[in-house]
Amino acid sequence: MKKLLLFIVLIPYFSIAEECIYDASAYTNFATKYASENLDATIDREFVIEVLRDRELIKVSGGGCYHIGYSITLSSDSILSEQKFLDTVIELVAEFGSWVGYLNYVTEVISQKKWNIHNGNYFFNMDGMAVFIANYDAEGIYIEFYLN
Repeated sequence: MKKLLLFIVLIPYFSIAEECIYDASAYTNFATKYASENLDATIDREFVIEVLRDRELIKVSGGGCYHIGYSITLSSDSILSEQKFLDTVIELVAEFGSWVGYLNYVTEVISQKKWNIHNGNYFFNMDGMAVFIANYDAEGIYIEFYLN
């Protein structure tokens, strides 16, 4: 009986719609517009953007409500130098992260070499609101960006 009472008491608590801090539709709007403007792009049911360019595949996902962000994966068999990796990170963020912003800040952090490397991951020194991590290997580039 106590479990039923607890269930009845908690129903109103969980049924209250909480409002998002960030616009939850920002990424889906970006993905839809990007795919309509770029013939080499497709989006799936979960709004993952896929772009096939030459022999490279780019996958982008994003969204959020209380935290917002994106991940970008570039699958490629190209051998990258650190500088080419960093230049490509800026290009990918400019193309696929514009819906969040922070491009000028990302560019500044990379150009000023404000990062720490741990286990092959570049942890870029952003402000207290943002987390920006990237890495690369023989299979490609991986980027994660989140705002808290």
